[in-house]
Amino acid sequence: MDICETNFHAFSGWGRSRVESVIKESKERILQEDECLFRDQQLAHSVYLLISGRIRIEKTVQTEVQNYWPTNHDSWSKKLVKTRVLFRIEDLAPYCFIGERECLKVLPMPV
Repeated sequence: MDICETNFHAFSGWGRSRVESVIKESKERILQEDECLFRDQQLAHSVYLLISGRIRIEKTVQTEVQNYWPTNHDSWSKKLVKTRVLFRIEDLAPYCFIGERECLKVLPMPV
């Protein structure tokens, strides 16, 4: 209870009974290291309050490069090279919300 009132500023204007009702309806979820909380474009059904630890937001991005090189004096060869890269978007620290915007608008998680 005190963690929410002290560290989550969104709760600062709420009465104690309202914060307690949110906590009563909440479920604790503990993630293991490298466990995925949600995937890109997954519909949001929950809002998460990060109490301790860190969460890294990442997206796998596919890049494509077209390479050309001469094969003789009047022709060229080409090759399309596709690469998947894990792109770090943000590292979240304790006392932040995750998924609130998506739940309010019923949007998929935009990672």
